[in-house]
Amino acid sequence: MGVGGHFASLRNSGMKPFRFLVLCLAFLTGVKGNDEQRDHVTCNPNVHIVGGTLTKSNGNEVNSVLKFECPDMQYPFPVPSAKCSKHGHWFRSFHRNITPTCKVFKCPVPVLEDGMFLPVNTSYEIGGTITFECYDGYELHGSVRRTCMKNGRWNGTTTICNSGSQYCPHPGIPPGGRKSGTSYGIGDKVEYACNGGLALVGSSKRECLESKVWTGSEPNCQHKSSFDSPEEVAAAFTASFTNMLGVTRTGHDKNSDTTARKIILSKDAPLHVYILLDASDSVGEEYFNEAKNVAENLIDKIASFDVWPRFGVISYASQPIVIANLDDDDESSADTAIGLLRESEKATYEIHGDGRGTNIYAALRKVFETMVLTKTHHKDSWDKIRFVTVLFTDGKANMGGNPKAAVQDIKRFVEAQNKTEDYLDMYAFGVSADVDKVELNELASQKPNEKHYFTIRNTSELVKSFDDILDFTTIGDLCGVADETPDADFRNRYPWHTSLEMVGTGRCTGSIVSPGWVMTAAHCLTDGKTEVDISKITVIVGIKNKSFKVKKKHLHPLFDLGAMLSENITQFYDYDVALLELTKSIDFQDTNRQVNLHPLGCSGNVPGPAVPNFKLPLGYKSHHGWLIILRCNIYILIKKPSGMESWSKSW
Repeated sequence: MGVGGHFASLRNSGMKPFRFLVLCLAFLTGVKGNDEQRDHVTCNPNVHIVGGTLTKSNGNEVNSVLKFECPDMQYPFPVPSAKCSKHGHWFRSFHRNITPTCKVFKCPVPVLEDGMFLPVNTSYEIGGTITFECYDGYELHGSVRRTCMKNGRWNGTTTICNSGSQYCPHPGIPPGGRKSGTSYGIGDKVEYACNGGLALVGSSKRECLESKVWTGSEPNCQHKSSFDSPEEVAAAFTASFTNMLGVTRTGHDKNSDTTARKIILSKDAPLHVYILLDASDSVGEEYFNEAKNVAENLIDKIASFDVWPRFGVISYASQPIVIANLDDDDESSADTAIGLLRESEKATYEIHGDGRGTNIYAALRKVFETMVLTKTHHKDSWDKIRFVTVLFTDGKANMGGNPKAAVQDIKRFVEAQNKTEDYLDMYAFGVSADVDKVELNELASQKPNEKHYFTIRNTSELVKSFDDILDFTTIGDLCGVADETPDADFRNRYPWHTSLEMVGTGRCTGSIVSPGWVMTAAHCLTDGKTEVDISKITVIVGIKNKSFKVKKKHLHPLFDLGAMLSENITQFYDYDVALLELTKSIDFQDTNRQVNLHPLGCSGNVPGPAVPNFKLPLGYKSHHGWLIILRCNIYILIKKPSGMESWSKSW
């Protein structure tokens, strides 16, 4: 029946067409309302995890994020988190029949070419230990014994059996991984992959260089839910960052495998630091505020080093917002950047409004754009500038371009300025179980014997990590590094300071200039007629007041306290310098540290007779002018009103 027929029927029945239309609309509206009621979808409220706990961002509503938490040494299986879908499911179809459970971490099976290890198992429990041995004709490098740690990783370093017959040493294979490529000549490449669903962190490809060093960073195969401990983060970041600053280790803690940077950041050299803070929806305001506190802590510690830092701080969600502009003199100092983080409206979580995606590309692109501007505004110092980026995120990028493309733009820009990779350090911190390790690893620098990518369990462990990062009580024997924070005591401000006690004579002070040598004033060791016997000299070092005896003393040969008696000057202090050779080297720890005598860093004793290999200091004040020590056996210049005079002596 057509429309006309319906209206004819209505007329015949006595019902007016208008009233019919009203009834139809009411019926349709009612149907729609019932459909809306039926379409209100929620997810299962009874989901749980065996052995752990969970949180939900918005109850059981669509898009609510569920996160599992497990006790220490365990991880959530099959997934660490889930989101309520519009179809009312927490999990994808292949996970719906699996009961979420907390499982104990296990360590992957080691791989050792040209050697063996015991015991041989398919996996290793936490606390389990293995020992390595190389076949005849091969030399073992790395750890002889390794223990499975609570985060499912082996302690120590990758064990390698090296034949010495190839140009580059054996590059090693990470536990749980595999390597392709067995030729290690110049230009030869090796590639790595991980087994059993492990994530590869580090370089997947490495090339043998003419310097007999492999490019990139050592690969590791990690469980996708494994985290770096705060202690591991602090140690690795501090080692890499201080290596970048150019301060060197001189004591027993020095890693013989460490590759020194090709260029060094000298005193007052410019350092541009960009800090990027995730403010996306999944982060939440509490995380964002904790990350701001971490940024303040990091800025304050970097500023304590004897360099010239500028800081840029960017928060990002769907779009980046500049909190402190590195290219603006009024915003880029440490104090100003910290002040803006605390007080600026741009540093609030709410500033991003409803734009709560995770656009890491846009944040890194903003860094790139700022770098281009700084080249124009810092022409005079451009060739010396070093760049550091520190990225914080709780997950993977979900909008914008590929962040790896922005990283490549930054790297190409730095390389185009005739700068090597040593001028750029990019650190990435992933804070949550949702971090895509492979993706975030590609946003960090890959440098030999250094680590630039970290995964951290939660914000509380992030805070703990940065409390220990660049901690002056744990930096050890990094020469020339002093704690310049307002609350630092004298010993932390001057960790190279020593006291000299001389029986029957009194006390003096000195400075540690290498592990076995202390510099002091010559007048401390003689009254002009008689020199103090070395058996009566004790050098007191460190907060624990450790005592060291003196093997030899060396006064400047031209020092003569009574040289001007004929002119009625009772005491004459020209050439007032002496060196004390200790009977044993100082084991740098706690706050003990040697004074940085050169922007190139400090050195220990050279081979042969005990001769300190001094380098140019930045200022050691004597009674008359400045004492300068140049690199050679012992070569001292004393600036006097009459000009420069030198003392050169070997023993």
